[in-house]
Amino acid sequence: MLEELSKRLLRHQRPIRIAITGSLASGKSTALKAFRAAGYATASADQIVEQIYKRRAVTKSELLKRYSRSRTGIKKLEAWIHPQVKREVSKFLKNSRRSSVVEIPLLFEAGMQSHFDFIIYIFCPKLLRAKRALKRGMNSKLFQALDARQWSAYQKASLSNLVLHNWDKKKYKARAMQLAKFLRQVHN
Repeated sequence: MLEELSKRLLRHQRPIRIAITGSLASGKSTALKAFRAAGYATASADQIVEQIYKRRAVTKSELLKRYSRSRTGIKKLEAWIHPQVKREVSKFLKNSRRSSVVEIPLLFEAGMQSHFDFIIYIFCPKLLRAKRALKRGMNSKLFQALDARQWSAYQKASLSNLVLHNWDKKKYKARAMQLAKFLRQVHN
């Protein structure tokens, strides 16, 4: 698998564009940190969303209260935010002079996969993800509602170039760093 990946990345003359995606609380941010440490330009869709909220003088909790009560509300929120995130990600990729990695939880749901040369899906079992989300202060009902809005792990994994498993936090961090360093060596 890595040999095939190496050949594919070597064909790129310009800096490569990598997306990291995965379900809620799967470990996407940890992988993004590994790529940042390996020298990639990085961006996070979650941080982009926070900046958009800040510019509009609204908080995430206000929007969740307003829109998370129904499927229609969540769809309205997504219809408002996804185009803005797409614009910001496109701008980041266009302006980056080096290989870039963007963490995008709803990559496939927002139809953004065509922006990237390579997609890494982070897999983590739902029970472990739920435990992490609750530990961060999210309530169970909201976790279930948001998780239900995402494509299944199978769908995302089948559309990705590589699946990175996150069962054990310490081992996962080490694997993410190894992958980031390996891809950096291949494409430099």
